[in-house]
Amino acid sequence: MQYQAAKAQKERARQVAAAERERVRLEREMHRAQAAAAMARERMARADVQAAAQAEREAKRLHVEAQQTKVESLNADLREELAAIDSILESTLAVDDYVDLENLRRVAEHPPFHSVYTTAAPAPAPIVAPPEPYFQPPAAPAGISAVFAKKKHAAATAAAQAQFGQAHAAWRAVVAQIPQRQLAAAQQHQAVEASDCGDLPTIDGGMTPSVTNGNVSSMWKTLGSTI
Repeated sequence: MQYQAAKAQKERARQVAAAERERVRLEREMHRAQAAAAMARERMARADVQAAAQAEREAKRLHVEAQQTKVESLNADLREELAAIDSILESTLAVDDYVDLENLRRVAEHPPFHSVYTTAAPAPAPIVAPPEPYFQPPAAPAGISAVFAKKKHAAATAAAQAQFGQAHAAWRAVVAQIPQRQLAAAQQHQAVEASDCGDLPTIDGGMTPSVTNGNVSSMWKTLGSTI
């Protein structure tokens, strides 16, 4: 029994030692792996820095080449423009380009001026009253018929007087309207003149005076004397 117990204890010690050795080995492997990873990261970082520097150098080189190409293109354009200018100057010097300015002068020809305002609107003509009607009685009967036609003659005379009264009343109405008609015609004439030249400036800088109702009334007094 003691032998078996000692053997079992020895086996456990061996297993513990083996486990410890395995733990130490794994720990060393872990440290090696970590160190390798760190070194790899450093190499990658150095590679990134180098790649970035290389890319920057390449970009600068390409920029310089592009600028040089642009300068060469501009110089070529400039040479073409200078050659064109030289050609123009040579062709100009070979031709007599004298220009007589007198031949270029033009004399303005103004057509005659016609204006609707050069002739004033005609003044309204005076309105003449119609002739005044007068009473003309019927002829009186003569001879023997005068004895029997008195009533008939009286009736005819009364009818003639009534007709004359109506005609004379109509004449008076027409004559009474003449002043108002004459005034309306004068005002219409005034409106036409005002629309034509009422806004034209005078010599002293003022405006053309318009005809007032008082002026129209004075005009009517002058014209009314002809009725």
